[in-house]
Amino acid sequence: MSWKIETKIFQGSNERVYFLHGFPGRRTKQNEDLAKTVHEKLGVTSVILYYPGLGVASGEFGFTNTLKLVRDFFKEELQTESKVALVGHSFGGYLSLRMAAEFSDGIKKLVLLSPLINFEKANLPPSSLLQMQKDYGDIQFSDLDNAHFDFRDLGKSVSLKELIRDLPSSLDVTIIQ
Repeated sequence: MSWKIETKIFQGSNERVYFLHGFPGRRTKQNEDLAKTVHEKLGVTSVILYYPGLGVASGEFGFTNTLKLVRDFFKEELQTESKVALVGHSFGGYLSLRMAAEFSDGIKKLVLLSPLINFEKANLPPSSLLQMQKDYGDIQFSDLDNAHFDFRDLGKSVSLKELIRDLPSSLDVTIIQ
């Protein structure tokens, strides 16, 4: 079955801010509180992206597949939207950075909140992933046995230092560790 990114939208002005949550995103309520507050305070349209298999989104989760789905989402979304802002927390920070690098013409602001930029330090052994699945009950991995390899390999797929270095100088970037 083909899964896709699900969204929740707080409708406001034509200016759009997209929120990409971390993994698994449960403690931050998948950025819902932050997105709602930004919408209320600034009057912008806040869009929360939900990844398949985590929390409210149906489907099965995989790190590499989530990158592909987020990429497909923005490839389509940025055809009809003017420049947008991305706010990413942890794994969502990694995804936001990748999107800013790949779609720099469509991104005007990038905010990274404690972004995942060092995959070696953020080790996710199979036992941790299994425990998360048991603790939360709403995480569905596409392949639990290989999820830690998927995570590790995703980090090897691109040099994050190069991504940051190659961002256009016109892009407004804020990183909060």
